[in-house]
Amino acid sequence: LVISPLLNINEVLVPYRKGSKWGYSDLRKNMVIEPIYTEAAPFNDGFAKVSSSKYKGFIDRNGNEVNLEHLQEYKMGSSFSNGMAIVKKTDLRCGYINTGFKL
Repeated sequence: LVISPLLNINEVLVPYRKGSKWGYSDLRKNMVIEPIYTEAAPFNDGFAKVSSSKYKGFIDRNGNEVNLEHLQEYKMGSSFSNGMAIVKKTDLRCGYINTGFKL
């Protein structure tokens, strides 16, 4: 892992597994978001794609789950990249959401 000297080491969060659950730690291995997820992708554009038995969607860097009720007919398809993430409908049509979670 290469870290830019301009980056604050305390601001980087990486997926961290404890037992069978995933959370996030900083680069010093200090737990920042408790391991409660069955899947946890890296943070991109300020959000990480996660899933658990109770939630599937995105969390912010504070561990807050994003309310996606307005996107109920969609399934999360990808992590964010360049401010956009792919979402899929059950009929397999795809679209994009931005980091404001708007289609």
